[in-house]
Amino acid sequence: KLLGVNERLAQTAALSAVSAVASTIETGFQKYYGAFMPGVMKLLTESKGGGSEKLKSKAIECVGAIAAAVGPEQFRPQFKPTMEFLLKTQGRNLGADDPQINAILECCARICQCMGKEFIPYIRMVVPPLLKAAASKDGAFMQDGDDDVTDKEGYETVDFAVRGVGNKRLVVNSAMLQEKAMACHMLYQYASELKEGFYPYVTQTAKIMVPLIKYRYHESVRVAAVDSIPPLLECLKLRGEINKLKELFNFALLPYLQAIMLEGDVSSLIGILHSFSDAIDVLPGPMDAKAINETHQALGFVLSESNRRRAERFQEYKNADDEIKEEIEEENEQEDEMIGYVGSVIKSIVDLSKAQYLDLFNGIMHRLMWQYLAPDCSDGQHTAALIAYCNIIEQGGAAAGKYAGKFLPVCVCYAGNTNTNVRQASVYGIGVCALSLGEKGFAKYCNGSLKTLVQVINSKSSRDDKFGESTDNAISSVGKICKIQTRANPAIVKEILPMWLSWLPCTHDEEEGPIVHSMLLDFLEDMNSPIYGKGNSNIGKIFSVIAQISDSEMVDNGTQRRITNFVQRVSSGLGQQKMTSLLNTLPPELRAKFNS
Repeated sequence: KLLGVNERLAQTAALSAVSAVASTIETGFQKYYGAFMPGVMKLLTESKGGGSEKLKSKAIECVGAIAAAVGPEQFRPQFKPTMEFLLKTQGRNLGADDPQINAILECCARICQCMGKEFIPYIRMVVPPLLKAAASKDGAFMQDGDDDVTDKEGYETVDFAVRGVGNKRLVVNSAMLQEKAMACHMLYQYASELKEGFYPYVTQTAKIMVPLIKYRYHESVRVAAVDSIPPLLECLKLRGEINKLKELFNFALLPYLQAIMLEGDVSSLIGILHSFSDAIDVLPGPMDAKAINETHQALGFVLSESNRRRAERFQEYKNADDEIKEEIEEENEQEDEMIGYVGSVIKSIVDLSKAQYLDLFNGIMHRLMWQYLAPDCSDGQHTAALIAYCNIIEQGGAAAGKYAGKFLPVCVCYAGNTNTNVRQASVYGIGVCALSLGEKGFAKYCNGSLKTLVQVINSKSSRDDKFGESTDNAISSVGKICKIQTRANPAIVKEILPMWLSWLPCTHDEEEGPIVHSMLLDFLEDMNSPIYGKGNSNIGKIFSVIAQISDSEMVDNGTQRRITNFVQRVSSGLGQQKMTSLLNTLPPELRAKFNS
């Protein structure tokens, strides 16, 4: 009703409300699309007269919010007419302060988010103005303190002295800085959404964005610049431009590392490390030794500074009141998150470098990460270090055995930890070490490791949501140990495998569950496996598990085919009467799966 009232203040308020609701409930707005979109478009296309700019800008914003909320199927009929109207409006001589300018830019970005690659034909019209705004240096700059003070409207100045340099002046235009930040963010959005469709503008965008990783005058500019690098690299990878991809990564490497070392805000540092890890993940092959060593220097500096800050807070904590203690605990949690992202960078490097990485890691990074395994470190530090060593041992091949022997006792020690992340990384690490050490190397650790894992799996609350994923990982590690110890410790495997079967299926960890169930088929395909029990006494449990996991997210396509073949083989061997009797032991809902 308010959209139809001939009162601009009420219409403007209604448009703002509709935008807010659409952005909040997202796809839930689909059922209201038919009721609101015609009115919004009418205000957008028919509002005329002096002072209509604000109303039209709100209508433009509202169209973008609705499009992003409802998705491409519903918005598609309105897509081209809306874009044609927006671009026609953009082509007019709008005043520099006309709110429609920014509204159009934001709306186009949201429509791109909605329509994805269908938006590609329009990027040649929307991206060039953004490149110009992102490259502008007018928003903030330094000058000598003795220069004439600018009298341009919208500028503010701050004079200060720099020892050994002299008087300096910072000149800032907040509106221009905000426009630059918005342009940078939209370039990031277009690169992320359009992927290889953004290719014509990758080089220009990279030349602007990479130096802005260290931009001093506006945090949002730095954030957008940092976030844009991985999607730009991904665009080049999808286009098959591998040489250009490597050139761009090398161009961005030093600014990345400088930003990591210069960033004083931990939350911002987390974002830089996250982006850097994602950028490495896009690479087609390993980083060279020089680049890795330079990365280690930056990461080592970050970890050392984190240790220093934590030590200072520890002293402050002793005499702090409850409010300050809570603040310190929150800061330490943020430090833990940051250390986790240092681990993500290490994982990205080792995933590409494999065993080649071990000698490079065995220096400052090994020393700094290993210290986080000490008992007096935080749960976050423990988790980051445990995951880092799991990745290194898992990807490092036979040469990583030198770490596995030392790392295994640490995993056993923390396997029963009350922190779910520490527990999950520890029990997973036991399986990683078992595979790394191999049949002979792990044999002497077999009894102790299995005893610990069995205790974890059978512990109280092990199947609760809190510890469910940890338990699935412990079950996976037991399966891995049984696979490699079949010959070295046959008696133990004969005892453990039926117990292992009793713990199945895994229902919590969608990544580890399919691995466990694939192992189940490995054991079942060996008809002499002790998993069947004496006189095939476990066949009922086996079919119960198979029924529960079949055609679920806990099996991949290959395992599903193996399940089908296994059932057909057993059915053929038993005959129809015995197979029917077997299935009748199952609950009706599981029996129905085999009947279908």
